[in-house]
This record gives sequence, structure tokens and C-alpha cells, in this order.
Amino acid sequence: MPSFASNATITLSLDADDIVSFSGDARYTLNPTAGSQSTSTTTGQQTFGPYKQYVTLVFVTTTAGSYTQSSDVSANAVARLFTDASGNSVGVTSPTGASYSSFGLANATDANTRFVKRMKGRVLSGSGRGRILPIGDSTTASAGAATGTTGCVGAFAKSYPTQLAAALTAKGLRASNKSFGGDQSIGSQVTYPQYDPRATPAPGVGWSFTLNSLGGNAAYFQGGGAGVLSLTEVCTNFTVYHARGFSSGTATVSVDGGGSLGTLSAIGGSDVIGTTFSAGALGSHIIQINASNNGNFVIVAIVAWDATNTGIDIVQAGAFGVASSFFTAAANPWNALNAIGYLTPDLTVIQLGINDIIGSVSPATYGQNLSTIAAAAKVSGDVLIMDMLPMSAYPFASQQPYINAAIAAANSNGCMFASVNNRFSNSYTTSNTLGYYYDTLHLLSPGYGMEADWLAGLILSI
Repeated sequence: MPSFASNATITLSLDADDIVSFSGDARYTLNPTAGSQSTSTTTGQQTFGPYKQYVTLVFVTTTAGSYTQSSDVSANAVARLFTDASGNSVGVTSPTGASYSSFGLANATDANTRFVKRMKGRVLSGSGRGRILPIGDSTTASAGAATGTTGCVGAFAKSYPTQLAAALTAKGLRASNKSFGGDQSIGSQVTYPQYDPRATPAPGVGWSFTLNSLGGNAAYFQGGGAGVLSLTEVCTNFTVYHARGFSSGTATVSVDGGGSLGTLSAIGGSDVIGTTFSAGALGSHIIQINASNNGNFVIVAIVAWDATNTGIDIVQAGAFGVASSFFTAAANPWNALNAIGYLTPDLTVIQLGINDIIGSVSPATYGQNLSTIAAAAKVSGDVLIMDMLPMSAYPFASQQPYINAAIAAANSNGCMFASVNNRFSNSYTTSNTLGYYYDTLHLLSPGYGMEADWLAGLILSI
């Protein structure tokens, strides 16, 4: 229990479910993420929080004393996060835009969170790993986060999934985004190596990104030489997920230009399988998939990790320009809907809708597509459905029917729901004035960082 002397200044950052037990006399200032700053005094023993949003408390003490800060893990803690400031239930029925909490997590029942809780338990106890799969459009790929065309050059390193990994780690739940989960359909804007310099298909030797899969398009070898697909990452181990049952093609796997660690074959059942390899001691390694030029070959994902520590592996699955229907494709084993099951995420985070609105997809169809995606993801884990970011050309009233459809899909499929739209004030104008937007649809890196920090807090509150 930290102690303090008189005339000390204590600055505390609180997550949505944090509480502070403060013993002593002090003048304090409360700085909420949303709302006005307030100043008051405290004497003796007082409890602060939970505030259901991120806040900073600054105490200037007038006596000696002590304090503790912890997460509220009482039975009704999550229930309080389901309510607004007036105690009204939130996110359970289709509300008006102002009626549900900007920061709360709805439907976080035991039945809807059991996989996340087990994942957190494994990671925090050091007994195993976890996996989070963020599914979405260009806002999951995080266009706008960097430079160049549509802010896509170097955007992987600043994407919201990458910043989510950093936010979770900073809050005590180790995570990383060391994976390749598809090309994010980024080819209409920049080349994939421009977007993510870690992954490099050797030019002119048969690899392309042309097959619908989770993160836009899978890596597809169609012949034309002994092509090499490489991923450079700091790791000790990695798993390669490749498709089978459509070709007789093979590929060998190597690290840092060394000899073959094994051969992957497309011969077999119509499925996607994962094969795990050791990269050696922890350090920067070049993972190489060497196509044998004896048939077609499909890589759906490469998941790298550091086995010297437990942690959560984030597999980023954004796809620039796609609507929700993109993720319902299931004709081939590598297609997006099937690939979810093969990657077995503990938590799937779905953030779609911008392109459904732009493309005039009906809210009913959008909601049904979310239900289809959620059903596939719930086979292996929990699902968090989010709505879409505010949009310049479509004010909140235009987005509301789609937000209601997302809420309904969460309710009917046993999924959690959280409103990123409300986190950004349900207003493009307000959020753009605050400097969060790159253009009329996409955030700047600090905006994606705020989304990531908010989402990390929700995951930790489970």
C-alpha cells in the first residue's frame, strides 16, 4: 500500500473499472476523458471510482496517509459498466444515440466472456497464450495512420491492432501484433511492403495477393519460379497456416536463409492447417516460405511469437474498401468465413459498416452479415461487435439504423457490444476538430491510439 507525506502530489491514471481507496486529507482534481474537470477535497477514508471511463486523479495532500488502486472485481462491477450515468441499462435494446455509455461494454455476461477470461488467466498465470482477431475494413487496416497515399505507407506499425497490443502490454496483459494475416486489401492504395515492410513477396516470381481471405487477400503462389514469401519479425517460434485440397503444390520453410525446416503440402483435405516451427533464440528472424514451383500454394496467415514469455497474439484482419459481406465468403477453405475457424481466436473483434453505409447495403443485410461472422467466430471464442466510426458525409442519424442493427446482432448471437462511434462523440465534426481524423473516414495515428487504449480497457474489464 503506497504511503505519502503531507504536501505531496500524487497523479493516478484510472481505467474504466478502477477504484482508489484513499486515506488522508487532500485537495484533488478529477480529469475525465469525457466531461468537465472538477476539483474538491477529501478527508479521512474515501473511495474513488469506478468512473466507467478513463480518468486522471491528481491529489495534493495536506496530511500523511496511504492509498490503493485496483480493478473493481465485485459481482456488480460489470453491471455498473452496463449502465449510463443515470443507472439506465445500455446496449441491450436499440437505444437512441445518447442513451448508452461511451465507454461501457454491453452483454459481458459469463456466457459471453468465458473464452476471454480463460485467455487472460492463461497469459497472466504464465501457463499459455491467447489470440485476438480484429476483423474490419480500412479502419482496422488503419489507413490514415501514417504517410503516403491515404496515409498507408508504414501504417501497419501504427494500426489500431498494433497499438492495441502496446496498450494491453502497458496495462499488464502482454500482447503483440507480430503476425501476417493477409494483405489488408491495401493494394489499391500502396504495395503491401510499403504498408508493412516486414512482409516481402519476392517480385516477379509467382506470389500475389488475389484470393479472398481474412485480412483481405491470402498470399497466393501460381508458379513462375521458385518464389519466396518472407516475414521479418522478432520471435522464437511461428506457425504457418496454409490451404490444402486444391493443388499438389508444396513449399519449404526456412529461417534466415538456412536449410529447410520442413515441407508444407497442399495435398490433403479441403481445409487450412497450421504447422509450427522454431526460429531459434529470441531475435530478429527472416521467416521464409519457399514455393517449390510444382503447383499452386496458398498462405492464409503466419503467426509469430516470443515463447520466452506468455502473451496474446493479435492477428490483424482488416480489408480496405470492403463491406460486411466480404467476410461471409465461404466457397473455399481459405475464404474469410472459413479462415476464422482455422485460426481459432479466443476473441474476435468485429468493426464493420462504413462501406455498407456508403454502398447502401440495407441495415437488415448488414446485421445478418454480422450474425454470420459472429456465428463462425463463436465456435472457438468470444465475440465483440463494435459499430463504425463517425463519417463526414453520413451524420449520426444516417448511421443510427446500422448501429441498431449491430446491437441487435450482438444481442441475438450472444456477443458483447461496444460503441466506438460513441467513443468519438457520435460526431465527425467534433472528433475532427480535436485532431483525430486523417480524412473524411479514417483516423490519424493518435486517433487509432485512443481507440486501442479504449478497447484495451474494455478487454481488461472482462
